[in-house]
Amino acid sequence: FMAQFEIVIEKRGIYTLVVMDLDNFKRVNDTYGHLAGDDVLKEFASLVKRNIRKDDIFARWGGEEFLLLLQNISLENSIRKVKQIHSIVDNHKFQHIGRLTASFGVAYGDKSDNINSILQRADKALYEAKENGKNQVIFKKI
Repeated sequence: FMAQFEIVIEKRGIYTLVVMDLDNFKRVNDTYGHLAGDDVLKEFASLVKRNIRKDDIFARWGGEEFLLLLQNISLENSIRKVKQIHSIVDNHKFQHIGRLTASFGVAYGDKSDNINSILQRADKALYEAKENGKNQVIFKKI
C-alpha cells in the first residue's frame, strides 16, 4: 500500500485517503472469539472491496484499521463514495455477530501533501469521528 501511495503522491495526482476503524471491535473478539473476529474482518474487507473501483487501493493497516486510497476523484465524489461505503457497512448484518459499525476519517489530498501529512489529517479525522460518538464519516480538507 505505502509503495503505491508514494507513487500517487509523487505524481501529484488527485486523491483521497480514508482511514477506517471498526467500532468496538475488541468487544467482538471478547464476546465471540478471535476466529469470529477474523471472519468479521474478512467480511468487512470484502464489503469494501466490492464497492470500490479497480484503481482504488485498499489495505488492512493493522488490527481493525484499514486504509483506502481513492485515486483521480473529486472531493464531491470522494464524499459520496465514502458515505456510500459507510451506509453499506452500517446496514450490513455480519455473519457471526449481526450489526457492526465503523468510523471513517477522510482527508482530501493536496499537491503540498506528503505521506505523513495526509495520514496525520485522515487519522485526526478518524479520531474526531470516534470522539463524537463513532459510526460516522469526518472529512478534513486542509
